[in-house]
Amino acid sequence: MLDHFPRLEIDRFESLSSSVSSYIGVAHELRNGHGQTWVYEGSATNVSGGEAWRMFRGHRVELKRGHDEIMRRRQWSTQTLFIHEKMSTPDTDSFFLSTARYPHQSSIALGLKARLLAILSENSHRGDFTKVVGL
Repeated sequence: MLDHFPRLEIDRFESLSSSVSSYIGVAHELRNGHGQTWVYEGSATNVSGGEAWRMFRGHRVELKRGHDEIMRRRQWSTQTLFIHEKMSTPDTDSFFLSTARYPHQSSIALGLKARLLAILSENSHRGDFTKVVGL
């Protein structure tokens, strides 16, 4: 089902939005035809770069390290997340989808509201990391 939504192209900075946003990361494990699907919910609330900064300078950098390095870093780095481990596992199809975008606001108060909306959207589902059954 999630395979049909437009994916974020994390390798192309210019294709990403600078908006404050919430997003999901999806990892389809394809081992032996009996895979599992994992879904991670996150938000990009950095007002100077938003979604583009989080995807290009965050998730893309971590995933480029490769599975072995991610597994090593998971023991001590707070930047390397469980979703990176799942997304980098061999025989896994993984991608990110935007779930909500809020444009940058000129006033501090509106900017804070946009960031809050992104965080609320991120946390309005089942949790930070969910194993999905039946997808």
